[in-house]
Amino acid sequence: MKKENCKTTALNKGVVSEYDFGAVKLYAYKTNDLIDDEVFILVKNGKGVCIELP
Repeated sequence: MKKENCKTTALNKGVVSEYDFGAVKLYAYKTNDLIDDEVFILVKNGKGVCIELP
């Protein structure tokens, strides 16, 4: 995926990348914890859904 319209923010623990697709935003949170997973949050009209695979 090309990282166009992407804003990355470093946190104390991990990194959040925000992708803006107009009506929908995707937040990808790379946790940098022991299992090194990534959490995805889709937001539209002020409501969101969080996806984290086990």
